[in-house]
Amino acid sequence: MEKTLTWRARERDAFDRSEGKEFKGKTLVLGNNYHSIQEYALKNNVKVKEAEISDTVTVIGMQSFYHCTGLRNINLEGVSQIRKEAFSGCIRLKEAKFSDKLWMLGKYSFSQCKRLEAIKFEGEKLRKLEKGTFQECESIEKICIPKGMESIGDRAFYRCINLHQVIFPEQGLKSIGREAFYWTGIQEIEFPDSLEEIGESAFLKSKMLEKAVLPSSVRKIGKWAFHGCSKLKVLEIQGEPEEIGEWIVNKSTIIRCRRGGRTEKYAQDAGFAVEYL
Repeated sequence: MEKTLTWRARERDAFDRSEGKEFKGKTLVLGNNYHSIQEYALKNNVKVKEAEISDTVTVIGMQSFYHCTGLRNINLEGVSQIRKEAFSGCIRLKEAKFSDKLWMLGKYSFSQCKRLEAIKFEGEKLRKLEKGTFQECESIEKICIPKGMESIGDRAFYRCINLHQVIFPEQGLKSIGREAFYWTGIQEIEFPDSLEEIGESAFLKSKMLEKAVLPSSVRKIGKWAFHGCSKLKVLEIQGEPEEIGEWIVNKSTIIRCRRGGRTEKYAQDAGFAVEYL
């Protein structure tokens, strides 16, 4: 029979590292006296399988569940902040359902969660996905970027090799960082009209990508942004970006653009075939 241990607040309202070391069960239950789980609280605890936390808990600290390789379920209903590497390496965690209160997801917070299949966002308070947030989450197949998101950080979905579909909000997103979608399984992308910058190697080696249209709002395309996308026959660039890096696509990819502008000159100087809008 699995052990369940319910922790009651002592003099503090935070579940900390000292309490984490005392915990020997498989199911952690935190009552409504708790408001945070502090940094390193259950770091490297391989026995905990489930965490039932009250919706009074608003902060999950840095590396609090780091490499809890047995963790399968956790309730995040009241959480507004999830800090750096909080769930990194939780290889059996299958779902992350965030509350409408969430405004912070720290760097690498869910990186290397190999079996994470479902990510569900609620609300519009989260403005940025930090570096490596879902890096190497190999089981994710679909992601809906929530409204309010302005920036997707470097390597946010790096090597999410089974990620086939990304749905961006209609407006608001301004930048996609370096290697954000490096080596994913994305097949088609529809970018919002608010997008201004696509970082270096953002979609590098996304070999299933067949269609990409960059709206006229895009001002910067980093080098190798769509390089290695071997199924991408045409990259359509509707505007005239101020900066375009080298080798943004393979030599076999056609660049579709307006006649007589900076984009046409870039393509011709680089030796790419050109089609006109």
